[in-house]
Amino acid sequence: MSHTSTSTKPVLDAGATVPGPEFSIDARGEIAQRRLARTEWVLTIGNGGFAMGTAIGTPRRRFHGLFVPALKPPVSRITALQQMHETIVLRPGTDLEEKIELGSYELVGQPAEEPTSPHLIRFEKDRTAVRWVYEVREVEIIKELRMGFRSSECAVRYAIRANAPCQLRVRPLVSLRAFDQLHGAGKVQRFQVDSDERLCTVRAPTGGEDPNSTQPKYALNLMSDSGSFQESIELLRGVRYEFETERGEEQGVSDWEDLFVPGRFVFSFEGGPAREEVMIAHSIGNIKPNTGLFEERTAQTYLEATIRRATEATPGLGGCAGLIIAADSFLVEREHRGETFMTVIAGYPWFADWGRDAMISLPGLMLSTGRLAEARHCLQTFARHLSRGMIPNNFDESAGPPGYNTVDAALWFLHSACRYLEISGDQKWFDDKLSSGVA
Repeated sequence: MSHTSTSTKPVLDAGATVPGPEFSIDARGEIAQRRLARTEWVLTIGNGGFAMGTAIGTPRRRFHGLFVPALKPPVSRITALQQMHETIVLRPGTDLEEKIELGSYELVGQPAEEPTSPHLIRFEKDRTAVRWVYEVREVEIIKELRMGFRSSECAVRYAIRANAPCQLRVRPLVSLRAFDQLHGAGKVQRFQVDSDERLCTVRAPTGGEDPNSTQPKYALNLMSDSGSFQESIELLRGVRYEFETERGEEQGVSDWEDLFVPGRFVFSFEGGPAREEVMIAHSIGNIKPNTGLFEERTAQTYLEATIRRATEATPGLGGCAGLIIAADSFLVEREHRGETFMTVIAGYPWFADWGRDAMISLPGLMLSTGRLAEARHCLQTFARHLSRGMIPNNFDESAGPPGYNTVDAALWFLHSACRYLEISGDQKWFDDKLSSGVA
């Protein structure tokens, strides 16, 4: 369904600036563009979900996506939203109307060349967001992605500064698949779309496979804070992921997929010295999209407290805020048979939480950063599931028994338990809760 777009209102004055990033990469020039095409970034949600991509903006790996939530945290991750494809329209509605696309894709059948983004001038990343800065003649566009904190939601914000009226048209490219799989030909055609003036919901069978499946359906919700959504279903066919090709996957099967486009969001800008902001929020399932996500400080407050706790526990970590935050991104909570405990993601994007990796990394991720309570609970949980001298390497996603497919995890458990005792001095808890597991 089609709607008339509405103008946005300026929310930043002419002198406002984007907060300083943790790092910034100049994107101008051929060498810089080639570097960005090989530079990957990741943002984590805190519950196993994440967003990941290249600094140039072109998806090049099957795991890349702007929104990869965990349906059963920290596992059952799906690539819900692959990318947002933007088009700037200069002099809209006139004989001199001009459409300029900001992003690019590698397609099956095209020559294998490094992707470029000629209008991109800078890529930035900070603790909770990634940012692309574009210049299209008299228009400056800042695209910013932020994830929710331990919740299956994210938002993309666009800040536009233009000397004359223009339009921004944004096409969501939807995957709705298991994050480590790819859609073959025909699978995305079964997606269903419901839309309203500023809201779009895309639904697909679980895994995008059996149309007669009784399993719950994936549902991606997209909602803008202004403008309009115009439903116009199409497929972007044959999107190829170069990094998968380089890994030696079978071409034509494992390194490409079709993406679903439910329509487009349209925003009109009046132009002037002030930036104008618009936002598209995303959520999964029955969660309503949060258009106020950029105003929330939950993640920032949590990270600030995490840094303070770590530096108090280990003064030598002073000045290592980036390292502390990176360590925190691997710590997630898991629920198993009604019990919630801290565990460790073995690596982004491939792995879920593994007991062996949790025991190897526990001293660095938890003990040196002052997270003694979480370490204690983690050790106690694994000790409770001791079986024939082994601790679990993984926990069933439902209520089934844990998996014990590891040889040396119990030895790493002993090492971490002894390190906990050495650092905490908590002999009574060690004797009461772990003695049977360590003896």
